Amino acid sequence: MDEYTLYLDESKNKEKTLFLISGIIVKNSEIDNLGVAVNDAKKCIWDEHYINNNHPVLHCVELSTIKDSRNNQRFLSTYLNLHPTFFALKSKSSTEIKDIYDNIYSICCKTIKDIGCITIGCLIDIEKFKYVYGEKINPKEELLFEVAMQEIIENYAHFLHCTKSVGNIVYESRNDEFALTEKSPDFKMYNNFCKLKACNKGISFVSQEIIAKTIRYFYMYGKQEDIPGLQLADFVAYNMLQSINRTKGQYTEFMKKILERLYNGGHMLADKDLRDYFGLKKLPYDFQSIHNLQSENTTLRKANDNIKIERNNLIKKNNLLTEGKNKLINQNEALRDEVKRLKAELVNVKAIVDNKK
Repeated sequence: MDEYTLYLDESKNKEKTLFLISGIIVKNSEIDNLGVAVNDAKKCIWDEHYINNNHPVLHCVELSTIKDSRNNQRFLSTYLNLHPTFFALKSKSSTEIKDIYDNIYSICCKTIKDIGCITIGCLIDIEKFKYVYGEKINPKEELLFEVAMQEIIENYAHFLHCTKSVGNIVYESRNDEFALTEKSPDFKMYNNFCKLKACNKGISFVSQEIIAKTIRYFYMYGKQEDIPGLQLADFVAYNMLQSINRTKGQYTEFMKKILERLYNGGHMLADKDLRDYFGLKKLPYDFQSIHNLQSENTTLRKANDNIKIERNNLIKKNNLLTEGKNKLINQNEALRDEVKRLKAELVNVKAIVDNKK
């Protein structure tokens, strides 16, 4: 029986209108290869001696901020002083920083493909939530985590059940240092996980028995712990959120890869594309968009029916014209024959007249 690990991280946009939890499903036999790949990505910034002695952690937001501010030396210097782990980049030129950034993403993209990662997640549109449920109901952060985790765990259990596997979940700790009480985020998250396993709390379709048999443990690690899977999950969550308001033409290669690898419910993509349900579930369901699509579909069906009617009318007209054309051709042939007959008769008449003379 195969074993998997689901590494998860969360991300929010600057406006705090979108909330997302997502990550990667990795076969346990590939975890060592994942570690090697993440270590290769680190070597783009630090030398091996620094990595072995300090175990630096790659953080997507910090790396993106450094790349975006590489031409603003004052801001960059201040930022690197606040994030000394990345101080090695202070001596790099703007071009070198961009190259390092691109190389890290190239390694991450290749890793997703090489070790067969499956991506999974849940997006909550907070503004849409308010539109559906009313402005007075403002979802608290803990509710967002709870709902998103319920959806992800259900789809993760579905994946494990379909592949006849078992798995664990690994999440980056949300606690402040040394904060472990009943009110701490980690305690609440673990408590909700236990409720899911025990009584299927918040699960719609997958049975409690399947969840209990397929998902074993829920682990949480501190932000500074060097867990390769969490570091790649950090890149996945950040970029999956960034892709939401982009067109396909604006996707980076890494975005294309993680969206391509979304869980599809065990179906062949050529047969069914269910990645919006099993891969990246978006909540709340956009009933207005669904209504608009249904209305558009009705309009298109009517237009298609009208086109069919017009096509049939044109076919009838064409058939009538063809029939008329064939009649004219036949009449023309008959007239030609008549003209030939009359010419022959004229020749005979002339011959008779000439003989009488």
